[in-house]
Amino acid sequence: MLLSLILGMFLGGLSVIFALQNTGSLSVDVLAWQVQAPVALVLLVSIASGAIASALAVLPRLIRDELLLASYKRQLRDAHDENAKHRLTKANVPTNFYDETVVHGPKPSIFG
Repeated sequence: MLLSLILGMFLGGLSVIFALQNTGSLSVDVLAWQVQAPVALVLLVSIASGAIASALAVLPRLIRDELLLASYKRQLRDAHDENAKHRLTKANVPTNFYDETVVHGPKPSIFG
């Protein structure tokens, strides 16, 4: 947490220095439009549009993964519920359950 705060402050400081040193105007032509803007603003808009495009490209996979995770959680919950139905409790354990012949079968005889 502290490292990300320090890194954010450092990057913010670099951004301010960059913006103050690049106050020159730049002409950007896009199709029929022409825009005059400072270099720092053009760079900021370019980075922001790239980040938005990347997020939109990743969004379908992220949604699919979240739906798949929800499905797996539902299956796990159903399996736990099914397991709880069949879990042995003191009330439904046979009285001779701990008898050695029931657990291990009859003892073999050496004369047998």
